[in-house]
This record gives sequence, structure tokens and C-alpha cells, in this order.
Amino acid sequence: MNEENIIRGKIVATQLGTFGPKEKLYGYATVRKDDGEPIKVKIDSRTECDSLTVGDTVEVHTEDLGITGIIIARRVVLIPGPFFASTDESTAEAAV
Repeated sequence: MNEENIIRGKIVATQLGTFGPKEKLYGYATVRKDDGEPIKVKIDSRTECDSLTVGDTVEVHTEDLGITGIIIARRVVLIPGPFFASTDESTAEAAV
């Protein structure tokens, strides 16, 4: 079993689509941590989501996909209220 990690930050970009008759959500979301580091996480049919809206502050429970370097989101939890001291969005485009 893979070790679970938690990433806290703001969603700055998404690439999402649906697949199959049940329209399962697949793709990627980029979360910018409070230190400015962007982390790209994979969204798949097993991901439970409160929110995947750009601009929302979230806590992402993740697992590594073996030795591939891919980070899979298992749960995305919306964090209400302000999280970052800065409202500068100038780095959002570079995070994709």
C-alpha cells in the first residue's frame, strides 16, 4: 500500500474531462502550495472531490503511483476562508 500525503494550497489550473457512460471525471489539477510550489495531481475515477474549481483552497490527500512520479489525488477537501497571505495570482499561469 502506498503512503498517503497531504498537499494544502490553491487550485490554479485544471485539465479535466469525462469518460464512459457514467461520465467519470479524469485529468489533472495543479495546486499551488503556500510556499509557491505548484504540484500537479492526477484525478481519476477513485478521486473523491469537494471541489476542483480554480481559485478554491483545498487539502488534497494523495498517493504516489508506484515509481512513475505521478501523484494521484484520492480526496480533495475544500478549505473555507482565506488560506494565503498574498492574493497575487501572477504565478498561476506558470504553474500549469
